[in-house]
Amino acid sequence: MKKFLLIILKIILAVSTLIYPLFMVILSGAGLVFNGNSYGLKLVLCGILWIVSGLMLTSGSLLCLLKKNIPALVLSSSGFFICTAVLFIVTAHAEKYSWNMPYYAEFTVSGMYIKRIIPTAVPFILTLLISGFKICKK
Repeated sequence: MKKFLLIILKIILAVSTLIYPLFMVILSGAGLVFNGNSYGLKLVLCGILWIVSGLMLTSGSLLCLLKKNIPALVLSSSGFFICTAVLFIVTAHAEKYSWNMPYYAEFTVSGMYIKRIIPTAVPFILTLLISGFKICKK
């Protein structure tokens, strides 16, 4: 039963890693870098850090699937910390300057980023669970 549960968790980890850190975080960062002329250097650096953190989270998940548990924990933890720190900076900037989405007054840009970035907690927590379980099992 434990082996079956571990396989299910690994499948969920692989799928959630593809969706959240790999696409949402990296593409959000790429959007900030690509439109850097309008945003300024601070947000371009935030975009670069989002790309790096997305790659770190993805690498951590991949290492977890490849049974490299300690590096997986280090990369995932570092990537998630950077990702959420940048989210705080970007949402504070968006709130300060009242960024809104065109044609949708009820949606704020900070809310959009929160909805894109916070779900990266799923692959991060799964990496912690799977790697932690395997480390404690030894």
